[in-house]
Amino acid sequence: MTPKIVIAELERYEAELTRILRGFKRTSSGIYIGEGDDPLYRHYARELVDLYNDALGQNIYSRQCRPNT
Repeated sequence: MTPKIVIAELERYEAELTRILRGFKRTSSGIYIGEGDDPLYRHYARELVDLYNDALGQNIYSRQCRPNT
């Protein structure tokens, strides 16, 4: 994977996560992720771990951050 591809992928995830962030709702009882965004957010988190592993190789930190699902 070339550095340009990694950067392009990170920029794509940045745009998607920014969109999800804009969908958060604040109420008197707290702050909540937008409807339907939670599964997508979790999916992106897993994909980002895989992207970092592909780009940097597996390491002790990536194993600690791996979701338990």
